[in-house]
Amino acid sequence: MSRIYVCGWGIRSVLEVKRLCGLLVPMMRMMMMMMMMMTMVNVLPCILIANEMFT
Repeated sequence: MSRIYVCGWGIRSVLEVKRLCGLLVPMMRMMMMMMMMMTMVNVLPCILIANEMFT
């Protein structure tokens, strides 16, 4: 009995997650782009400094 209940709940939660993902994916893409830009901006000076130190 509990197993059937868990299966039904799992399917329902998966559908909910899919709907949420449909809404979140564009936002996540925007966030990923922003994070990538920020990390690139933050990492570039570090790489330059490391090159200066090692060479």
